Amino acid sequence: PIFNHQILTFGGAYRWEYADTKEKYLRNWKDETSTLNLKYQSKGKTRTWAFFVQDEIVLKENLTAYLGFRYDDWKTYDGYANQVGSKGYPKEYPSNTETSFSPKISLVYKPFDGTLLRGSVGKAFRPPTVYELYRTWTASSGTTYAGNPNLKPETTTSYEIGIEQRLWRGAKFSFTYFYNDMDDLIYRKTVNSTYQELINVGSAESKGFEAGFEKVFDLGLKIFANLTYTDSEIKKNKIKPQTEGKRLTYIPLWMGNIGAEFKRGKWSFYVVGRYMDKWYSDDENKDKKSKVYGSYDEYFVVDVKANYQINQWMGLSLQGYNIFDRKYYQYYKAPGASWFAEIFLKF
Repeated sequence: PIFNHQILTFGGAYRWEYADTKEKYLRNWKDETSTLNLKYQSKGKTRTWAFFVQDEIVLKENLTAYLGFRYDDWKTYDGYANQVGSKGYPKEYPSNTETSFSPKISLVYKPFDGTLLRGSVGKAFRPPTVYELYRTWTASSGTTYAGNPNLKPETTTSYEIGIEQRLWRGAKFSFTYFYNDMDDLIYRKTVNSTYQELINVGSAESKGFEAGFEKVFDLGLKIFANLTYTDSEIKKNKIKPQTEGKRLTYIPLWMGNIGAEFKRGKWSFYVVGRYMDKWYSDDENKDKKSKVYGSYDEYFVVDVKANYQINQWMGLSLQGYNIFDRKYYQYYKAPGASWFAEIFLKF
């Protein structure tokens, strides 16, 4: 704490990544130890150091402001790829360095008892990973997914406004509207039916809302539901203009959960239904197929869990996933109904 109405938080971070991937021919495809000559290799390193500062300022008894920023310094280096026997390989890639200053401001206001209003605007920075920069691989379907050593970090300016409202006893409702303006978005470009590569899209946006409700009962029962709607769009892409106006890949339009949790003594029970809308993996939104290998299907599944706390340091649990054995694909066929029992210790 500083002065009487402020709390200053500050810190730093350092991250270092290294990857070295090798593919070798096999004498027997069923025996992963029967390796022969090297087929492909990629490797590289990245490092990021950062520091951040936030000042929490109580402006009034019911109004608090948060002011802060984060500074990032990122570097990628020692990039290397070797497609053995192919023209132009091996390749050594030059290093690259980027910096970013990311400020943020938010306000939290409590106009009435049980009502909370909040709003924020801020900037974010995400550099590409070693995998995105240097890794290229081919799936069993024959499609090649290529990395890109020339990727730049992506930046996002985010706006958010929301409300949390207590209703009757034990009940609470929340609603948040968000808008994200993205530049240099790291995105997978579909070149043809068998080749995709990562690129930086000029600009894109996503907007939508998150809504949630929960009710807590005296007997240890809680019910809850939440829903998220995300409308996304590529706004500008000079490299592939035909994707402009299309939805971003791997982002569903709708997703949500509904469930209940019950705790009584040493017992606890949990059940949740999870819904996920269909999404696109093709940047021109052409992959409308469903229920087949390579598709990303709409699905609704139910998971359950029962837990018994034997004492402070030991417990038992039984968990079930997709208990009604729904059939759907997330590129590969998703797992069917599965059950797990465990004993856990805490010490």
